[in-house]
Amino acid sequence: MNLKAVKTLTMKELKKIRFENTFHLCREILQLTKLIINAHVWCHLGNVDVFQLTEAL
Repeated sequence: MNLKAVKTLTMKELKKIRFENTFHLCREILQLTKLIINAHVWCHLGNVDVFQLTEAL
């Protein structure tokens, strides 16, 4: 069994990886927030009723 040495990451590479993970998490949270706000607005405008929203979710 041949094991290869793993390259250690530089500080710059580590910071980049951390930033990318944080960016994707923030993006997912914003998408969820947008869905919730849209559902709330649709409900108040009368375009959709609560039962349709629960079926969609």
